[in-house]
Amino acid sequence: MEKEELLKQGRNPIHLICPQCGSAARYDIADRVYHCAFCGSDTSPGEQLDKSRQWQKLRQKKLKEDVKLSSTLLYSCPGCGAKVIVREGEALGTCSFCGGSLVRREYTGNDAFPESIIPFRISLEDAREKLKKWNRTKASLKVKKALSKHIDDLEAYYLPYQFVRGPIECSISRDMSERTYRCGSYVDEIVVNASRQLNNEVLDAAEPFDFEECRDFNFGYVADHKVKIQDIDDQELLRRSKEEVTKDCRKPIEKAMHSTGISIHADNGELERLPLLLPMYVIRKPGLDVAVNGQSGKIAVSLNETIDVNRFWFVEPLMTMLILGLIALFWSKDLELGLLTMAVVGCIAFTAFGQDRSSHPMLKVYTSDRSGKGEKQISPVFREQTEEGTVNVEISFFPLSRIIFYTIGIILFNAMSALLAIFFQWCRDLPISDLHLLYAGLWLVISVPMTFIFWIAFLRRDIFDCPVVKQILPNGKRRRIRDKKGEANIRSFIDFFRKFEIEEFWAGMLLLGLPTLMFVMSVYLIMTG
Repeated sequence: MEKEELLKQGRNPIHLICPQCGSAARYDIADRVYHCAFCGSDTSPGEQLDKSRQWQKLRQKKLKEDVKLSSTLLYSCPGCGAKVIVREGEALGTCSFCGGSLVRREYTGNDAFPESIIPFRISLEDAREKLKKWNRTKASLKVKKALSKHIDDLEAYYLPYQFVRGPIECSISRDMSERTYRCGSYVDEIVVNASRQLNNEVLDAAEPFDFEECRDFNFGYVADHKVKIQDIDDQELLRRSKEEVTKDCRKPIEKAMHSTGISIHADNGELERLPLLLPMYVIRKPGLDVAVNGQSGKIAVSLNETIDVNRFWFVEPLMTMLILGLIALFWSKDLELGLLTMAVVGCIAFTAFGQDRSSHPMLKVYTSDRSGKGEKQISPVFREQTEEGTVNVEISFFPLSRIIFYTIGIILFNAMSALLAIFFQWCRDLPISDLHLLYAGLWLVISVPMTFIFWIAFLRRDIFDCPVVKQILPNGKRRRIRDKKGEANIRSFIDFFRKFEIEEFWAGMLLLGLPTLMFVMSVYLIMTG
């Protein structure tokens, strides 16, 4: 396509367009292509990326030509590095972000400039009224005290962002698991703050934006508002981009992995990165950061306070503690024994599950509403390496068959002494009613803790190391893939004893001989009383 045709079309890079017919295209995670439902053609991520870069180069060339016709000035701050473009004739006294003196020069277009923009929808007066109303009716006393005297300092800026979109391939590891998973996903409408002075968390909290209102940039927008241009280097922008991409794809992956305790490494090689300007009203004061979305009016305020955030790892040990405590209470009909069981199990469970689970600090941000960037989350597609190559698969950790298997296994293990005594009684042709089943509690005293320890030590880990993996066939059907780690349960059992160095005779007697002795005694007493 000729350069003139591209520019004449005024194609907005925010919209994915099929290069063959011009209809909307959509990314297919399973096939790893952009697919057009209208004409059926496919475009690879690499081709889409090349077209986007070509469009950007043409836009930058045109913007440099437009700079010569525009009457704009560039104010830069030697203190914080901020760079602001304004219409000629507008004077800026001090830096809005650090209070320092500004240096003025003619804007020549040498700095990188975003090609797209979302215009302001609400005026400065409306933004101040929204902020005053929220501060008066819904803000906390602490926020009211800090914000009230600074509302009139609210200023309008077009802020520099980078729009990120495209396919990603992720490597995922899960807490208390040795296996690494691979999956493909797709991120869309992620915007990364390219400004050094403004708080990233506060700006994130003021999102989302409606990208249907995105337009090609022209210098007419500078007439009414100040434009801040990128003042961080490309390396820092790439780091922020990776952080935002990982954050965006985390929730769907957490859901698929049944855990918030995961680590994600995302390959961002085929992502489109498009510079654009977004409308924002800001206040930047010591101990106070305010952002008001210039399109939606959403408010975000920070007093630079941090809070400790914990992942919800404690749910599993809490449920384990309650279930085993209730079982003990039901069996013994003794409240004190039930509470004692809960206390003992709780100490063990929270110690075991709490390993390597530390909290992390997060900036506390007050917002006018809780809408955010979660509406377009896409479910990941997992991939496995087989003899046929890399295939798309469906993984599940707790299918019904596995739940039934483990439940039956646990019940049989804990009821083994009673069941064996019943079997012997049946073989001797004696009435079952003569058995003293209360003595089954002697075996339960040791079998229940053993079940609990084995679950934590290796059974639970193997569930996530050895999921049920099914290949997704072209016809949509599923075919089970036998995991090469199928014998992991046996290896984990051996590793469990190696971990505790069960090589000494007395240690072996304690961990193997004691349960055997208790089991034999329980069976004997059930039968003889």
